[in-house]
Amino acid sequence: MVLGSPSRLTLTGFHLSWSTRIEAGVDAASRAGHWASSYGVRALVVVGDRHARASGLLAQLLGDLAQSGVAVELFEGVPPNPSVAVVEVGAQLARSWRADVVVGLGGGSVLDVAKAIAVRAVEHAPDGATYRRHLSGLRDSSLLVTDALPVVAIPTLPGSGSETSGTSVITDDESGRKLSATSDLAEPRLAIIDPLLAIDAPMSLVGAGLVDAFCHALEAGLSARATIASDALAEQALRLLQRHALILTVAKSTREQRLEALLGAWWGSELAGQALTLAGSIITHPLAHPLSGRFDAPHGEAVAALEPAVLAVLSERWRADGGISKVANWLDVRGFSDHDTALRGVLAKLQRFAVKLEVTRGARELGLASGAVQVVVRDARASGSRGLANVPGGEPSAEELLAILDLARTVEPNADVRDLLHARRTAAAPG
Repeated sequence: MVLGSPSRLTLTGFHLSWSTRIEAGVDAASRAGHWASSYGVRALVVVGDRHARASGLLAQLLGDLAQSGVAVELFEGVPPNPSVAVVEVGAQLARSWRADVVVGLGGGSVLDVAKAIAVRAVEHAPDGATYRRHLSGLRDSSLLVTDALPVVAIPTLPGSGSETSGTSVITDDESGRKLSATSDLAEPRLAIIDPLLAIDAPMSLVGAGLVDAFCHALEAGLSARATIASDALAEQALRLLQRHALILTVAKSTREQRLEALLGAWWGSELAGQALTLAGSIITHPLAHPLSGRFDAPHGEAVAALEPAVLAVLSERWRADGGISKVANWLDVRGFSDHDTALRGVLAKLQRFAVKLEVTRGARELGLASGAVQVVVRDARASGSRGLANVPGGEPSAEELLAILDLARTVEPNADVRDLLHARRTAAAPG
C-alpha cells in the first residue's frame, strides 16, 4: 500500500455550503406536493420530453401538487443537452405565469434547466445579458446572480448530483459549446430522492449516471484543489457506489434489494457531487462537454469514454503527490506497490464498474471522428472551465489534450488495461 501525501490537503482551506434539504426514501415522491407547498403556491413544473408523462410520474406529481393547493403551469419537452434558447422559453413562461417556485422532475438536464430558469426568470435585464455573462463560466461570475426562485428538484435517475448543486450546464445555441454557471442561490431548496422513480429505468440510463458519479468522486480525489473535506466525501462516495451499484447488475436480485441498492448508490452519487463541488473536476469534464454539445453524446457516457485516457496520458502529474495511490486505496485495489501498479488497478476498477453497468460505448461511437478532435480541444480550452488547470502542474498542453482524445478514439472501452497503457507509451514515443 502506498499512501498519498497529506500535507497539501492539511494546509488547503475550503468553503462548504450544502443548503439543500433532502427527503429520501421509498415513495418519498408521493409527498412532493406537500413539501413543495412550503416554497410557493404557483409552480412552474419542468419535465423532459417523454418519460415523465409515459411512466405516470408526471400525473402523480401534478395530482399531488393540486391536492396541496399548488397551481401549476407545465414546461414540457426539455431535451438532453438543453440550450440557452430552451432556458429563455422556460423563463418567459415562469414570468408570465408569475411562478413563485420551480419544480424539476427528470434527469440532470431537466434539473439544470429548472435551476437556470429560476435564475433567469427574475433577472431584470430583458435581453438576458447578465445571465449570459453568468453562463460564461468566468471566475466570480456567480456574483452576478443576486436572486432566484426557489427550486424543488425531483431526480428520476441517480448520478448527476444536479439536485443538490447550484450548477447548470447549458449549450450555447450559436457556438455549440457547453457553458457552465454556478451560484449558491440556484441550489435547490429541496431535493426528493425516491428509488421507485428509477427502479424500472433501463440499465443503460441508470448505469451512465452512476459511472458519471464514480468519475465525479475519482476526479475530486485527483483534483489539485482537493481538501480534507472533499477527500472524505469522495472516498465514501466511491465505497458506496461500488458496494451498491453493482447489486443492480445481479439478475437474481429482488425488487427490495434493487430499491435498497438504488438508494445507497444514489447517496453515493450525492456525496460524489458534493466532493466535486468542493474540489472541482479535472480535464475530463471540459473535454466531455463538447462531445455532448456538438454530437449529443449522453454526458455520463462521454465522461466514461474519456476518463481512462485522461488518467493514462496525464498519469505522471500525480506521481509526486500520490493522487493515484490515494484513489487506489479508496477503491481497495489489491497488491499495488507503487504509482504504476496503482494506476493499473484504478483503471481496472473503473473499467469493471463501467462494463458491469453496461456503459461501454467508446469515443468514436459517441461521434468523435478524427476530424473533430481539434474542435473538441478548441471548445474545451475556450470554455473557461477551472477543470482545465485542476491537475498538478497546471493546464495540460494542446498536445496532451490531443493525445487524450486520440487515445480515447484508438482503444476500445473493453480493451485490456495493459493495451491502453501500451498504446499510451507508443503514442508518446519519439519518432
